[in-house]
Amino acid sequence: MKLNSQYSTWASKYASGERFHEFLLTFTLQIAQVLPDFDEAYAYCEKALANFSRRELQPAELTNALAGAYARIARGDVGRGPRRESVEPTGDASKHYGKPGSVEMLKVKSCQDFLYGDKTGELLLDLFEPDEWISIAKNAFDSEGSVKTALEWSACPDLARYEFICPNVFKPGTESRRKEHAAGWRYMVHEMDDPGVDFDQQVGPILALGEILPLKLVTFSAGKSLHAWYSMKNHREKAREFLDASQRFGGDPAFERFTQLSRLPGGSRPGKGPQSILFHSSGHRAG
Repeated sequence: MKLNSQYSTWASKYASGERFHEFLLTFTLQIAQVLPDFDEAYAYCEKALANFSRRELQPAELTNALAGAYARIARGDVGRGPRRESVEPTGDASKHYGKPGSVEMLKVKSCQDFLYGDKTGELLLDLFEPDEWISIAKNAFDSEGSVKTALEWSACPDLARYEFICPNVFKPGTESRRKEHAAGWRYMVHEMDDPGVDFDQQVGPILALGEILPLKLVTFSAGKSLHAWYSMKNHREKAREFLDASQRFGGDPAFERFTQLSRLPGGSRPGKGPQSILFHSSGHRAG
């Protein structure tokens, strides 16, 4: 199988291997939009990628990229035209890395109300107003029926079994997590998805970003990263400054999207364990 001329020209820019993952995310999204069957799309991508010089795929890299593409399509978060170029990470991140023991120190500084026990429902009412409509899901593909009021979600008996939450709010009566149903930003999220940076090191940039927006919450992803939430209340004009700084620290640029999912604080990741809350501030509710 050969790439058609459109993809060949596009792929040639990445022959050196630089920014290959960025290309892969865009490429799989294009393919997923025309091939709704995952196995068929995977086979096409695998054969097509063999037609140009590139670095080796990382374990499950193609699978994860393609799964993410279908998740974006399901959320209606495909967008039109090219995305804004993300800010490249710089040496700023390493200058701010936390020291050994930083996670424990973060927990010591935290309000202790939600750090222990199953209090996810109570936490939701601390993060959002009871009548605000939010989206929570057990997997990234759940969109229909995922949007309810914070009060309704707080009463869900198996809330700790859910995995994802959108940190922003939707229009009343909305049933699905789609960008056209957006009502307003509530939190910015920073996540460093770099296996080479340990949890203690990740705390440094998290605290540094707190100088731009108030740090509200830090959650363990039950994987290799921490998810830090920052309140937008009275600071909406600082959104661009925060996002650029986050990306310079190696933060995931996907959180520029309104509907981007974060790990549910106090939820759980199948086969991995609980998504523990490591830090919580009693103030700075967004609104």
